[in-house]
Amino acid sequence: MDSLTLIVVLCTVMWYVIDNLKDNIWGGLTYSNYITIGASAIGSFALSFGYSLDLLNALGLVPQVSPLGQVITALTMMGGSALVSEVVDKLRAKI
Repeated sequence: MDSLTLIVVLCTVMWYVIDNLKDNIWGGLTYSNYITIGASAIGSFALSFGYSLDLLNALGLVPQVSPLGQVITALTMMGGSALVSEVVDKLRAKI
């Protein structure tokens, strides 16, 4: 599987898992947003470093996987999961 495709798929799966956990476990807490951010950070860094995902390498900007690229990938996955969450929430509101 292409690295870029893998990053997008893992980001979407991470969002799905975190969204379901948020709804079922910590959604009613007053500080649930912070728990969601923490879970997203832990998940994205674990996936990025665990699978050696590098967005810069996937785009062909650098020849090999680097720690900086993995950190950029993890931060992008954190933001990407939030973006996917907002889009799905807006779609749910329209349906």
